[in-house]
Amino acid sequence: GLLERADGEPRERWRGWLASLRNGLGLHLEAPAEVAGDVAIEVQLAERTRLDNPDDPETHESDALVLETDPETPFRPGDLLLVTPTPGAPERCYSIGSSSQVTPGRIRLSVALNQWRDETGALRTGAASGLLCHDLKVGETLSARLRAHEGFRPPEENTRPLILVAAGCGIAPFMGFLDERAADAQRGPTWLFFGNRKRAGDYLYGERLEALHDRGVLTRLDTAFSRDQAERVYVTHRLVERGRELAHWLLEQDAALYVCGRGSTLGRGVDEALERVLTEFAGKTPAEAAQLLETWKGSGKIRRDLFD
Repeated sequence: GLLERADGEPRERWRGWLASLRNGLGLHLEAPAEVAGDVAIEVQLAERTRLDNPDDPETHESDALVLETDPETPFRPGDLLLVTPTPGAPERCYSIGSSSQVTPGRIRLSVALNQWRDETGALRTGAASGLLCHDLKVGETLSARLRAHEGFRPPEENTRPLILVAAGCGIAPFMGFLDERAADAQRGPTWLFFGNRKRAGDYLYGERLEALHDRGVLTRLDTAFSRDQAERVYVTHRLVERGRELAHWLLEQDAALYVCGRGSTLGRGVDEALERVLTEFAGKTPAEAAQLLETWKGSGKIRRDLFD
């Protein structure tokens, strides 16, 4: 058939799918080039810190890892570290939350442990997240690949206003964005929206974020913890609640907006919230709001790194 499913590294599946189109439909399609610029590196686990409260059954395990590598290796927040947990297993991509411009040779990852119950009821753990959260010991090394992710790096103009929207481990790259801004006295204003389940259970990097807000590195900090009250409140609700000022940042200050989290929830929800903001606070019709969002995505004013 003409349907193909890819899990992890998609290149071979992509080539096979193109071949099926050529053969089945008589089309002449060129296969994509290899991803240029991937760099094979060795990393050593220097630190691992639990980010959630292990005593709270309503939270999901999340860990912060610091991996040391050659100090001459360049990387930026939003770049990707590709990890192969076992020979033959698909690679997994993790967003880097540090910058070689600020902490050379120290790659920070934020990893959610992936666990589920199979058809027999047995608890299963994802190979890559299990390796990074549990199996890899401090001092042990790992072969990985570093991939530049130009489309999700911080804007070149560090003075440009930034709006960062994250849920759960979607906060990962933004810790590096904030590192770079903290190191630059000429930085522009930054507004973070962060959501998770419980403030006391999984406010990931909460103490650091609050400190950055106190220092003024974070100009504004809005949070939403869905399980802390009877009615579920999500980060997308905060976007609409702050809609008037959010529209001002986007339209009058030309802020760039970055979104990182699950595509099935946060990705769709942010689009809906921004359409509401533009119609309720900027006088746009629904059609105009939808078109403006598409224009902003195309120009890079809105950038999204979504996963499921």
